[in-house]
Formats: sequence, structure tokens, C-alpha cells
Amino acid sequence: MSRLSWKTWSVTRWAPLFAVLVASAAMAGTAQASTAATSPAGLTFNGNFTGLSPWSTGGGGAQCANYGTPSQSPRLRGSLNFVTNVAGMANAGEITLPANSNTSTFPLEACDLLPSAQPIGLGTDGYYGLMVYVPQGWTISNNAFDGVEIEEYHFQNVYGAPISFQLHADHITMALQTGACNNHTTSAPGCAYHSNADNPNGNPGNLPAYYAIPPGAFQPGAWNDIVMHVHWASDSTGQIQTWYKVNGAGAWTQSSNVTGIPTVQWDNTRGCCYATSVDETEAYTAALSSPLSVWFGNDVSGQTFNAVANVMTLAPATTTPPATTTPPATTTPPGATKPPGKKPQPPAAKTRQKANKPGSKAHKATTRRSRHKATVTRQKHKASGRHRRHRRQRPRPRNRRLA
Repeated sequence: MSRLSWKTWSVTRWAPLFAVLVASAAMAGTAQASTAATSPAGLTFNGNFTGLSPWSTGGGGAQCANYGTPSQSPRLRGSLNFVTNVAGMANAGEITLPANSNTSTFPLEACDLLPSAQPIGLGTDGYYGLMVYVPQGWTISNNAFDGVEIEEYHFQNVYGAPISFQLHADHITMALQTGACNNHTTSAPGCAYHSNADNPNGNPGNLPAYYAIPPGAFQPGAWNDIVMHVHWASDSTGQIQTWYKVNGAGAWTQSSNVTGIPTVQWDNTRGCCYATSVDETEAYTAALSSPLSVWFGNDVSGQTFNAVANVMTLAPATTTPPATTTPPATTTPPGATKPPGKKPQPPAAKTRQKANKPGSKAHKATTRRSRHKATVTRQKHKASGRHRRHRRQRPRPRNRRLA
């Protein structure tokens, strides 16, 4: 049984959770609207990794060991931590999967972030953004051909997800399972349209190989940004487009453009389509012989490309300034210049200024004293004859060159 089959093998794992998510979908719409009101313009979901609330609002949460989800066969649970200052990123989510010594009980490992269920949105368009970081030298200590699954879009517990991102050391594959499907409980699960560029037989499926970030373009040691556009449809009007760049690069590069297929999936036995779905951010892979960590930033969705692309930045860390009741009177806004004015004077200088005010008694007295002193000085100079020695001499005319 493949790992994709194992992922959806346990109905008991997902059925109760999905029932709760479906039941909370109406409430989630209000919660999402409230979240959007405090998010950058144009975003409908803002997972900025400052905490769990963007996912837990409306009924979602984290399925990780340190958030109360125990390890149960076939999955060993990893941990989720919200961290700061990761390679320049102010806030990030770090998912760590442990080394696995009991592979017979736990052939898989997982830690998942699930927001509240949302309407499937047939006929609508959505834009999705994600930033991914791993350090240089990062490897996956297993032989799973599909690497580490980091995103599942519109998951409905049919067979995997219609669109998945799978992380490898030098690329991120976009795997597809769309259209009518034999669900995960059948002997031959699978969907009408399928693609995985890393299939070990070299055949991606009945669709071409697709990448969110192609081989060689993913850069460990840097933040890698992805934007995806999807037209959600159950017929041939569906479309998927992806763009990528290393954070800080000026231009986006398009990595895929899929058209002419459904972009959702449904169970053959039930028909199209479930009313709601869930977009998961996760680390999900086969049993590992050594621990593995992946860092995420700005897991967002929005109404336009620019709304999503504009938040794919290394947001600077912010500190809360101490509270002040009244700002200083001399405070000048940034970028402004202080108005011209007199410099503050010490008390003695102010006294001198008052004494020297023209017309005042003090000013008249000072003037009389100054005149008297000047007269006495002149009389002394005349008596001593020094005024003659210091008389200024007329300059002699320069000699002119004779023609």
C-alpha cells in the first residue's frame, strides 16, 4: 500500500474531525471575515505564525504531539513551535518530526495545521501563498519517493488532496489527484487525473510532471516563496498556476500552468461534490531515521495575486514601545523638521536680555557708563601721545612699471 493510501487509510481518524469541520463551516465564515478585517488588504486567510489563532479560529487547530494529538498507528506525531528570527524572518512555524525506531507501528510521521473548513467554492478563484525554509545540507532520512508533503489544498478525505506540495532537497513537486476518484478504502484507489513528477517508474501519470519550484531552483539556506492561483471547478474549466522566487529576488518565475482539468476531487460512489474542504499546512512523510525540521512563513490566501505576493516578505521583528500618557511637547514626527525658534536661555542670560532692552532704565545706565569710559580713555591717550604713534599711516603708492 502506498503512502498516499496510508494517509487516508483510517476513516476513524478523519471522519470525526471532518464532521466537526463541516459542522463549523458556517461559523467559520464569520470567523474568517473577522480575521480578514485585521489582515492586510485582500487577504482572506493570514497565517503569519505569530500563534495558532489563525488556524484554531472557527474550529481548526494543530494535530501535533505538543498540541494534544497522540501518536497512533500508523502515524508518529511530530511537534509544532512558533519561533522568531529564522534567517531574517520575524515569525515562523517550525515543524519537527522525530527519529522513528518503531517503524512497524508507525510507518508514517505527521504534524498538521488545519484551519476551519471553508466552502469548496466551485466557480471561484483563489490565490495562495507560502514561504518555506530549510538549512543548507538539509536531507530527508527515508526513501519515500514523494518527499515531505507540506501543503494539501481542498482536502476532503477522498484520496489524498487534489493539489499537494511535496518538498525535496532541491525542488517542490506539485502533485495532482483530481476529478472522480476511487476513495482510499477501495482496492484500487486513485483519481481520474493524476500527476507526480517523482514517481519512481518515471511516469508522472496521465498528466505531465508539475513543479511549484523546479529541480535546482529551490535554495536551502534561504526563504523560498510560492504563489498559486486556482480556478476551482469540477469540469474542464479548472486552472492551476504557480510562481516562485527566492525571497528578496525582484521577479516571480512561473513554474506551472495547468488547464482543461477539474481542480477538485470527489468520491465516485457519492458524486460531485462535498460542500466544504480544508487547506492543510503540514510535514508528512514516511518513517525517518533521524529528526527533520521544516520552517514555514506567511501561509496566506487572498483575492488577487498582488494581495498574496505583497506579504511574501521577511517581516521585521517588532517591539512594543512603553506606554506613555502624554507625548513630550517637543516631539517631532519622523521626517519632519522642528520649526525655527530661539534656543532656550539660562536664567542669567535672560536677566542680561532684560537689562539690555532699549529704553529701559538699566539700558540707559549702561549706555552712560560706556560713554563715560570711552571719554576717559581718549583723554588718557591724548595726554600720553600714544594716539600719534598708533595713527594709521596712508599706504604709499605702488611703483608703476615704466613703458
